[in-house]
Amino acid sequence: MLAARRDRERGGPAPASDEFTVLVHDGVGHGESAALRSAILSDLLPAAPASGAPALAQLQLPPPDRVASVDDWRDPLAERDPAKYGGVFLAGVAPVGHTDLVVIVQSRADEATALDADPRLRVVAWSGVALTLLGLAFAAVSAARRRRRRLAYER
Repeated sequence: MLAARRDRERGGPAPASDEFTVLVHDGVGHGESAALRSAILSDLLPAAPASGAPALAQLQLPPPDRVASVDDWRDPLAERDPAKYGGVFLAGVAPVGHTDLVVIVQSRADEATALDADPRLRVVAWSGVALTLLGLAFAAVSAARRRRRRLAYER
């Protein structure tokens, strides 16, 4: 998802600093947009570059502390399509250079944590680890026995 800080409407008041417009999203069609309010996004946006800074300075990457993860993100299109966009998401949020654009990558929380949530999958995963370790131990013992036999044969 790509969002931009909302701009002032012609002749209207300045929007709040936490008001954004969703520009790119799989639920937003060509020419459409969606509103988004988020203090997290506005906190990540860097200050405007200095007035004497070169024009390309706005495209330089911001520092790593300007990236955030959110474990209770709500998709702004949940009201339009609750079945597809409702619920809790895990999200990574990062500004695009020194612009008013923000990229948001989201995954459903229940899908992202499915391996941790299902105890059967944990048992299968740990069983695989145990079998691998057992196989490595067996291979090491077999190699040591073969080495001893070869040394005894050479004497």
